[in-house]
Amino acid sequence: MKTYEISVSTVHDCADAVAAILFDCGSEGVATYDRQDLVDLIAAGKTWDYVEENLSGPWDGTVTVKGYFSDAEALSTVEREIARLREFNETCGSLEVTGAWLDDADYAGTARTIPLICVSKRSNRWISKARTNAIEVARRNAERNGLAARCEFFCGDVANLDRTFPVLFANITADVLIRLAPEIGRHLASRGTLLLSGIIDREFERVRSVYAGLGYRERRRIDRGDWHSLILEKSE
Repeated sequence: MKTYEISVSTVHDCADAVAAILFDCGSEGVATYDRQDLVDLIAAGKTWDYVEENLSGPWDGTVTVKGYFSDAEALSTVEREIARLREFNETCGSLEVTGAWLDDADYAGTARTIPLICVSKRSNRWISKARTNAIEVARRNAERNGLAARCEFFCGDVANLDRTFPVLFANITADVLIRLAPEIGRHLASRGTLLLSGIIDREFERVRSVYAGLGYRERRRIDRGDWHSLILEKSE
């Protein structure tokens, strides 16, 4: 099944309004490409683990907001609502609207969902913690893979989990993996398996060191270019 991506060109101050329109038109998720976020972060003396190439170099102030739909019919609806925004606010940039089909591989890399999935062998159920706008995407993917009956989806904080699991997956930036390390450990059963992914090259040793210090044994390291994953085992 393919996903239809609709892109809208705007400016920083109107990005939230455009995102709201895309959601109201039925988008399953929204991705915003805004250089100002990076500028503000640098001004605050902070940085991201990873910055995409399209966020570096010259910038003309254009912000791109993308929505994801199941069919191309949404394009005309989005165009109509964006036209109304243009009438209401003439300072929102070009508000150019374009659409294109993505295959599943493209969508998986674009949807910007950051899940924490806990797999319980004993209950034979999967629990997925994700952003609210990712719930329907995750549910649809579970249905495609014949796992809907074994999956439970919710949004919340890992601290609110009230049980332990034999397997945990965490795919997020290094700073968050490090910050959540104690909390993740509290929800991983003794001798349980922990898979950490989404770690960029320059942060890998820092993440590895933190989890080693908490008593995890490294079972396997997976390298894909500048990205790394760790499969760890929790000590008793």
